[in-house]
Amino acid sequence: MGQQPAVLTNSAGIQMIHVPRGSFINMRGAKITLTYDFYIGTTEVTQGQYKAIMGKNPSPIPAGRSEEEYVNHPVVNVSHRDAGKFCWELTHMPEEKKARKRYRLPREFEWECACRAGTTTTYYWGDDPSKYGEFAWYKENAGGTTQPVAMKKPNAWGMYDCFGNVWEMMEDYSEVYLKEDATDPRGPFYSGGRVIRGGSFMTTITKPSINERFGYDSTSRYAGTGFRIVAVIDNSEQEAE
Repeated sequence: MGQQPAVLTNSAGIQMIHVPRGSFINMRGAKITLTYDFYIGTTEVTQGQYKAIMGKNPSPIPAGRSEEEYVNHPVVNVSHRDAGKFCWELTHMPEEKKARKRYRLPREFEWECACRAGTTTTYYWGDDPSKYGEFAWYKENAGGTTQPVAMKKPNAWGMYDCFGNVWEMMEDYSEVYLKEDATDPRGPFYSGGRVIRGGSFMTTITKPSINERFGYDSTSRYAGTGFRIVAVIDNSEQEAE
């Protein structure tokens, strides 16, 4: 999975990376094999993109500022169900139905595979923590708020904000992180909460890059949590269920 994937734009204007099936090494040193291709957004879903699909922007706008100033900031204050509805609406757009693309939240190891972009270093840019500021928005440089997407450097596959800006929701329920080799791993179908990954503008620089993961109440809405989307081709050969 070390090659540079193609970047495509869907009918809603959302850029997505095509990630071919293959294997990668997760943060615990296990070999994770994915037997299907998938697409993942180059950025978090923005407030403008969310409003274009859903007709409203749930993100809080600071007093004295306009919604137009925040169209390229990640959408926040959305629940797991809200994100699922966005994916459902996108899936049923005419051009996406024609292309047989089904949208959903990332599974945890899809997200990690794309964020790591073929690397095995401590951070997705290498082993030097002093470069945090070149790649990420975090507590020490974000000014206490979200920032526009794609303003920092991307990873090797062209994916932005893998660490920082907003926590990103996963499809999976949380459980103990895999330490063994696995093929198409999934979390449990039910547990105490869903997984979020990657940190936010409120995460301190002393925390460890994209390795940050937590479980959270999927009905909750937070100012520091958003989401990135995945698409798979709706064929039985393309995705193991």
